[in-house]
Amino acid sequence: AEHWDDAALAAEVDHAHAIGLDTLMLYTVMGRDGEWATVMPDAPLPQMEAWAGRDPLEVILARADALGLRAYLGDAPPTGYSLLGEEQAVMVEGRERLDAYRRALLERYGAHPSLAGYYLNFELCPDNFGNDPAEPARQVQELAAFITGLRPDLQIVLPLGLYQWRDTPEGNWRFVGPEEIRAFWRPFIAAAPDVDVIMVIDGPGTGLSPLAMTDLNQAAVRAICDELGRTMWTDVECAVMGTRGYHAFPIGRLVPSIEVAAQHADHLVTFDYPNYLSPTNGREPSARLYEDYRQYRNTILGRW
Repeated sequence: AEHWDDAALAAEVDHAHAIGLDTLMLYTVMGRDGEWATVMPDAPLPQMEAWAGRDPLEVILARADALGLRAYLGDAPPTGYSLLGEEQAVMVEGRERLDAYRRALLERYGAHPSLAGYYLNFELCPDNFGNDPAEPARQVQELAAFITGLRPDLQIVLPLGLYQWRDTPEGNWRFVGPEEIRAFWRPFIAAAPDVDVIMVIDGPGTGLSPLAMTDLNQAAVRAICDELGRTMWTDVECAVMGTRGYHAFPIGRLVPSIEVAAQHADHLVTFDYPNYLSPTNGREPSARLYEDYRQYRNTILGRW
């Protein structure tokens, strides 16, 4: 927030547009388990101190309107909790607070032409729900129906993380594969008909799914989406993240992920632009990746 005043925020949207990025996924809430804060002023949730007195979403969306970009707003998991076993009363209260926020968010920003959809920020690990899709799918469908009821024109996007798998709580973790993808995610997606887009989080950056497994798993998700009539996106990670540190990929590591995702997905996005791809965040590897990606994209376009 300190780095990006309003002019810098608008300029950052311009920088993203300049390298062909056409979709903005805007996380509007931080926190977990009942302790949430938002970037939006005058909201049912407290505003983050770093953004106090400002309205960064208005600045970003106004610039996205001018450039013809598509923007997706998101907040927290459906009830605000990501684990099975939370007390029902706690989850109901969390859902009520967040639904009031979601309604206010769409009322405040809903007139922006760039607003194209809503991101259900539920990056769930199947193990947290005993590898049973019934409960998280119910939560997702209820939230998707709620958003659709407020704004039927918005596209609903759900992430599908290639998180590691174990068969039982006592079992050994392993990379998830197509068999587990089909067993958990096909019934999940079928039970959430108001979700329009399944967005695979590809995994090489976080180390949760190596590229070869990501290729197989994206093919499995593509088959499920084709069968159930959903659009498939892939979130191509552009950085090392997690226990190995946090730093932007060199272009030589990003391109293979792009090429794999392009074989399967209808649309590609990346995580995350401000920290690892922005040319203005003060990090040299990020600025270098921005320039290298610009040159890579120009080379690809020059072949057409």
